[in-house]
Amino acid sequence: MVATAHRHGVGYLWPGGRLVIRREDGIGSFDRMMAAASLAQRDFHRVGGMGDQFPAIAHDRLGQPNEAAGQEFEAAVRAHFGPGRLRNALPQGTAARSLLAIPALPVPIGALVALETDAAVAQEVSLRQAPPDRPIRRVAIWPGSTMHAGFEVEALERVAAQAGWHLEIGTDGDDPEAFVRFYEQAEADLLWVIGHGEHSPYRLDESGLAISEGLVGAEALRRIPAGGGRRLLVLNVCSGAAIQVHGGTARIGFSHELTTPEQQVIAHLWPIGMYTGLAFGAKLALELARVPVADAYRSSVRGLAQPGSLCDELVALLGGDPASTIASGTNTLRSAASCHGGHPSC
Repeated sequence: MVATAHRHGVGYLWPGGRLVIRREDGIGSFDRMMAAASLAQRDFHRVGGMGDQFPAIAHDRLGQPNEAAGQEFEAAVRAHFGPGRLRNALPQGTAARSLLAIPALPVPIGALVALETDAAVAQEVSLRQAPPDRPIRRVAIWPGSTMHAGFEVEALERVAAQAGWHLEIGTDGDDPEAFVRFYEQAEADLLWVIGHGEHSPYRLDESGLAISEGLVGAEALRRIPAGGGRRLLVLNVCSGAAIQVHGGTARIGFSHELTTPEQQVIAHLWPIGMYTGLAFGAKLALELARVPVADAYRSSVRGLAQPGSLCDELVALLGGDPASTIASGTNTLRSAASCHGGHPSC
């Protein structure tokens, strides 16, 4: 468990141990981090006990990440959470099924833990016990209508050929009702969604997948058919893992509503660039073909932190147009994917 806004700084608790990182200025590092998050995400986040602060954000670009502020945001997150101290304090092989952050924040805690430690990175959503993950044999892809969808589908086809997956590719990318049918199928062990996501920080019914002229929200996707074990849903869309921040656990958000004991979800915390989404998807698929979900997520996050090496790897393992397209966008790779699972959540 991570006490993200501990009155002395930040606190970590794991089976058999704990770490409290005390700050002389109390929650000053928390306030600075949230202000940096507001600037980097071009959104307003509550900071401090004295009410809202309103950093200088261009209102005409509200909600569109500011890549120029990314390094300062990362530095502020690291300064608050002290991942190096956690890495040194956490015993090797510590047994934990998931990561629970209280209060949940619009910052990449799971990605930071994945980069710096070998601790559990799936973020807990409901505390219910999940069945074992399904082995990936059947994969269903919703290709959506994005500029990079064709390249991502081709990358998935090449991974499937190497891994022996049975692949089904949807053809009704502009039909919301067809998407619901796609989602409700019981056969697929992995559902892979490429498309456009929408997030409203205040109204859950205005968050979901933008398909054609409509929005498919969580309410339309309540039914997850039983398939024996827990399937994986990958939402390679903008803001699929964004949450409403209410001081508790990460529970109110599109991917969080879709996370159940029968389904874990991997999605992005904020709008994702085309090349980053394509690189993350290709890397994640390669990792899912050889290791369990949590390890695949961790390796993918670590891969995006080294974009040059990642592109070399993708070219070597995939070759052709998908990898070349990713390589052309090397310098834009930035991601904060989140894993939610059953109920941990990646």
